Amino acid sequence: MMKANRRATTQLDKKDFYISLYGSQLLLLVIGIALSFFYTGGPVGIWHSLEFQWATGIGNGSLFAVAALLLNWLLVVLLPKGWLDDGGLNERVFTGMGPVHIVCFCLLVAFCEEWLFRAVLQQLVGLPLASLLFAIVHFRYVTKPVLFAYVLVISIGLGWTFEVTGNFATVVCAHFFINAVLAFVLNAKNRK
Repeated sequence: MMKANRRATTQLDKKDFYISLYGSQLLLLVIGIALSFFYTGGPVGIWHSLEFQWATGIGNGSLFAVAALLLNWLLVVLLPKGWLDDGGLNERVFTGMGPVHIVCFCLLVAFCEEWLFRAVLQQLVGLPLASLLFAIVHFRYVTKPVLFAYVLVISIGLGWTFEVTGNFATVVCAHFFINAVLAFVLNAKNRK
C-alpha cells in the first residue's frame, strides 16, 4: 500500500512539475508580449520586423548548436562532475519524456525564450543586458559558476548570431537543437 501511495504521489508531483514547466515558459512569452509594447508596433511590429528564413535558420542554427554541444562535451570531459551538477533538475525534466514530448517541449522553450530575450529584450536593452538576464532566468545555475558561465556564453553567442544574421529562425533552431540533443542524451542515459 505504501509503495502505491508513493508512486501516486510521484506521478502527481510529475504532473504538477510539468504544469509549472509549461507555465513558466508561457509566463516568459506573456512577459515578452507585454514588454514588446515598449517597442515600436508592439508584438505585431516585432513579429513583422523578424526574418524567418527557415532553411538558413536550420543550417546556421545547427552549426551554432554543434559548437555549443562541443563546448558542453569539453566541460563534461575536463571538469569535475560536481561543477556541472544542476541538482538533477534536467534529469527530472527529461527522464521519462517520450520523443514527441521532448521535441514539443524544446520547441516551446526555444521559441518563448528567444522571443523574450532576443526579439524583445535585446532590441530594448541591448545584447549584454539581455544575455545576462537570460542567464539569470536559469536561476538554478547562478550558484554554479561553470554552468552560469556556460549559459551566459551561449546567450551572448545567440544574441550575437541574431544581430549578425537578423534571422530569428536561426536562434530558435540553435536553441532548440542544443536543448533537444541534451534532452535526448539525458533521457537515454537515465533509461539504462
